[in-house]
Amino acid sequence: PDIYYIILDSYPRRDVLQNVYGFDNSQFLDHLADNDFYIASDSQSNYNATSLSLPSSLNMEYLQSLIGPDHPYSSDVSILRSLVQDNKAALLAKRMGYRFAFLRSNYSLTLANSNSDPQLSSLEYPWGTFGELVLQPVLGNEFNHFLTRTTLLRNIVDRGSVYFSADLFNNKIEQLKRISEAEGPTFTFAHFAPPHPPCVFDRDGNVRNATFSLHSCKNNQEYIDQLIWVNKSITKSVDFILENNKANSVIVIQGDHGTETT
Repeated sequence: PDIYYIILDSYPRRDVLQNVYGFDNSQFLDHLADNDFYIASDSQSNYNATSLSLPSSLNMEYLQSLIGPDHPYSSDVSILRSLVQDNKAALLAKRMGYRFAFLRSNYSLTLANSNSDPQLSSLEYPWGTFGELVLQPVLGNEFNHFLTRTTLLRNIVDRGSVYFSADLFNNKIEQLKRISEAEGPTFTFAHFAPPHPPCVFDRDGNVRNATFSLHSCKNNQEYIDQLIWVNKSITKSVDFILENNKANSVIVIQGDHGTETT
């Protein structure tokens, strides 16, 4: 079967959203359940940060087993990045004949993967080649983004990063649909930054202005509004995949950790 491993960054479970944010997430979860998804209602993340959670999940081991109990893995990004690059799940899938799609985020840990199928992993960029060669290295990279924000270009970079992040999210939603139409078995890893701040979307998918986006997610309601749009977007992709290939797809949707509030 085609396999989709979808990570929604900073997505708490149902009871936490209700108790902490006063938000009822049942519409999204019930829709998944109606389509034969199993809802792990009492689940907990393996770690409380993306940089620790993803290397562990993708290699199906706790970090103590992967790199030793006494290693200062919490501060060594290069080791954690290599565990994502050469993760056991993807390499096993490739040995079994799967094509590996890696749908990147703007975070350094999941910017790219050299083991992935370029055709399945390719995403469209704003302004075509200019976006890929100029915008992506600045706006689509944590380090370059923060470095550029120390210059006089800060306001321009802030505005661009919000639109670039929103465009990347929407492109990945569409790419999930295209992958479901590809020939042969595929293993897809997709790391979606939203609902994690900054809050670039309102609940209808409209892109917020840069000043609001970068400072708004201290407000619980703005976080929930973005989460509602994430729910709508993921629901459409899942429905499309199931309609295309319901009997031959395995879809795992997982939050890598909770929010700062939780």
